[in-house]
Amino acid sequence: MRIRKFLVATISPVCLLFAVSAMAKPAHSQTTLTLVSARNNVDGSFLGPQAVFANSSYIWTASNEGNLLVLQNRAPKYPLVASIPTSTLPLVSVASDGINVYVTSADSCLYAYGMVAPFALAKKTCYSGVPLGSLVVTSGKGGTIIVSEWQGRMTADSRYVYVSELNAGDIAQASNKTTGVLGLTFGNVFDPGMTDIFDRTSGALIGSIPNPLTNQDTLGQVALFADGRIVAQTIPGCCGTGISLYNPNTHEMLPPIPEPYADTVATTTINKQSLLVVGTELGTVVLYNISNCSAPRRLAVADLRQLTGHTGPEDIEIRGLYIVGNEIVAVSSWGDAASKTPSLPAVFILTIGK
Repeated sequence: MRIRKFLVATISPVCLLFAVSAMAKPAHSQTTLTLVSARNNVDGSFLGPQAVFANSSYIWTASNEGNLLVLQNRAPKYPLVASIPTSTLPLVSVASDGINVYVTSADSCLYAYGMVAPFALAKKTCYSGVPLGSLVVTSGKGGTIIVSEWQGRMTADSRYVYVSELNAGDIAQASNKTTGVLGLTFGNVFDPGMTDIFDRTSGALIGSIPNPLTNQDTLGQVALFADGRIVAQTIPGCCGTGISLYNPNTHEMLPPIPEPYADTVATTTINKQSLLVVGTELGTVVLYNISNCSAPRRLAVADLRQLTGHTGPEDIEIRGLYIVGNEIVAVSSWGDAASKTPSLPAVFILTIGK
């Protein structure tokens, strides 16, 4: 029998751990967000929550125009060092296992590139004619790759795979990273309006959580984030009301964060504070302290439209985030037909500080 979990937890074991850490070293100075660079002349629209990956050397961005763009992760200029024409159809997600960078495309193929210049194509694996979307890759040699198909959204932590299907057949599929042999399938039973939770090892369905409604009280497809510290759902685009949060151990619902038009989130820990970074459709990057996730605290906000002077209603919409140390890389949908010019920045680097 399927167990659906709708309980609101006042404080979970994970929250309690965060709260103890926060009490051990209280913050005495204000946490800040500083815009370091707003990169223009990076001709790409970045539309998904996994459209960017970074390490200390490079930033990789998967563009809707089908190009994998690589920037050197070096202040102050963050130069564009490669523009790799990968597909004639949109690229969706980019991730790495520390050996290669992997990219999914609407052309049904998964591409693997080397992580050092000239970023050569190492492998191309095409699925059965279905567009690919979300992407999870096991670190190091061996292990698995999980991709979502069609309009499915997927994420995973070390124990669970989370899948939201917009239509029947929006499944997630695992494959052996070395051989390409297909493995477990997640989401064979269509479950509209829900994010299903699967055991990552066995593929067994263990429960589900409801997708949040839009600000029109309708169902919309969600973006998903999970990293073993938190599970989060947002509704990218025009119509999100905030961030739904869940305990990654019990999958009990935590108090939601009412950040309107939240598109995407990521987490990090700095100075023993557990931090949630939010990118919004309004062009803002917002920082929360979730050390006690029964009472999230809004710490700082960077309004990228105001900071850059590109204040059009669609000029900057933060659709993807990645965090390296105290550095946030945020990518935008790159404006509308009128503003989508090389002078409009699409990649932003911010730092978290005191």
